[in-house]
Amino acid sequence: MSNSKLKKDFPIAGKTHYLDSAAMALKPRQVIESVKKFMEESSVNVNRGLYTIAEKATEIFESSRENTAKFIGAKPEEIIHTSGTTMGINALAYSLQPKIKKGDIVLTTEMEHHSNLVPWQELCNRTGATLKIIPVKNFVLDTENFGAMLKNAKIFSCTHISNAIGSINPIKELFKKAKDSGTITILDAAQSVPHTKINVKKIGCDALVFSGHKIMAPTGIGILYVSKEHEEEIDPFFYGGKMINSVELKKSSWTSPPNKFEAGTPNIEGAVGLKSAIDYIKKTGIEEIENHVGKISRKIREELSKIPEVKIQQEENPKSSIISFTIKGVHPHDAASILNEHNICVRAGHHCAMPLMKNIGVIGTIRASTYMYNDTEDVNALVNGVNDCIKLFGVKK
Repeated sequence: MSNSKLKKDFPIAGKTHYLDSAAMALKPRQVIESVKKFMEESSVNVNRGLYTIAEKATEIFESSRENTAKFIGAKPEEIIHTSGTTMGINALAYSLQPKIKKGDIVLTTEMEHHSNLVPWQELCNRTGATLKIIPVKNFVLDTENFGAMLKNAKIFSCTHISNAIGSINPIKELFKKAKDSGTITILDAAQSVPHTKINVKKIGCDALVFSGHKIMAPTGIGILYVSKEHEEEIDPFFYGGKMINSVELKKSSWTSPPNKFEAGTPNIEGAVGLKSAIDYIKKTGIEEIENHVGKISRKIREELSKIPEVKIQQEENPKSSIISFTIKGVHPHDAASILNEHNICVRAGHHCAMPLMKNIGVIGTIRASTYMYNDTEDVNALVNGVNDCIKLFGVKK
């Protein structure tokens, strides 16, 4: 993978040291142009018109679904378009509610983004079910009692990679145990899909969610994968046009998945951009991306670890794209502001993971996150910026 050549594909990457890809990936020109081309040539509704450009739009839209399915090892009918990870998880919580009753267990972890915690809290509040939390110990999941926690568990929803501290969870092992217990398994893959080869069948998840904007697609497009087995069982989460089989004044029936879950006009331009983004990843090579991201992230951790005032808030030798750290005597928000003056983009705060921040004993962290377009110039800029931040605040060792 030629990083210098690749970086030229990203208009913003050459203008700043962008280290916030865990929040949103930059867009390559190929994605930008694909959306522009669609809007100029075929920007009409899908699944409705019998005229030529409408049929072309539908063909393009459905080809995106097929492309996504191949990308994660699923079938096209198992791919549901959403607005993103948050919507996908909320949709599952809503659709699974009729299956949950008092005395049931819903299981998640202390490591979750609020989007994979709050919907399950609300589901339990509405149904009388009990929410159980797998704890975090020393930055990793403490799964010692996982087997016992699965008793009466109807749902287990877990992140693949922590958005806040970058821990990679042993999902295959956990999901196998959960499925052996008859538990529905849900994977938040928002932080893994951009640079990790995903195969839903090998992972063993019943459902998976991710956001397009994490993998260079436009905002407002996401994917909810639901295995065919469960897709037939759960109710729709939106109602309206396209998703119906028949409508009478007092009752209606639904069409088959995935249209059953896609009421109304979808984000067609977003799906076009998603296809282009996945094509870009496939052309670059997911293994090459993973190796590059690992190398750059490892270099950042190594360099920051040499600074006495910096504490890496992660497990030892993490392998993800996320570097989470604090600076002695400097609030994360102040550090991020100073780094911004050095043209460095990082994220600071609790990263929508308040319980996890409480667990590790901080109010928040500074989070740098890398992707395929980052290079040693970004590493050096961040390290120099952190050192300048320490000097500015007069921090003593």
